[in-house]
Amino acid sequence: KSAGKKYANAFEQLGHIYYDGLLGKADYPEAYRWYEQAAGQKKAFSQFRLGLMHYKGQGRPKDAMKAFYWFDEAAKNGYVDAMVNLGVLYEKGEGAIFSRDKAIHWYKQAADKGSTLGMAYLGEVYYQGRGVPKDVKKGISLLEQAAVKGQTYAQKALYKIDNARYIKYRNVK
Repeated sequence: KSAGKKYANAFEQLGHIYYDGLLGKADYPEAYRWYEQAAGQKKAFSQFRLGLMHYKGQGRPKDAMKAFYWFDEAAKNGYVDAMVNLGVLYEKGEGAIFSRDKAIHWYKQAADKGSTLGMAYLGEVYYQGRGVPKDVKKGISLLEQAAVKGQTYAQKALYKIDNARYIKYRNVK
């Protein structure tokens, strides 16, 4: 069993090498092959990366349902970025049936585990009243917490809300 875990780490590292093009140019089909090996052994990052590859069509045709499957697997294994992506897919109705309640659930899960992007998305949900009673104060508070931690999405959102008050975020890219 220990050897299997060691192999899982090696498989994931090989996935990185091919995905990032460390041997020349990126080779997404080969990266997918190695990430899939690691994902089968519950490597959450590899599961997340497979979800991204399906969502973006990297080395595979775009497939939101397969992306959803892999993000769900990664989220079950505690990967917070996958939790955020599940929220996005539920909110867009991509790869899953549209559900604001489930989107909010996943944004909260991610935010509770320290994801500033999850916090920012949850802030927008409250600020705009998307699936929850509108709560501008709570929404801005969540956006500010994420922005202070360097979350550029939150910084841009705050600048759009009040460009005079959040002038410091004017040039955020």
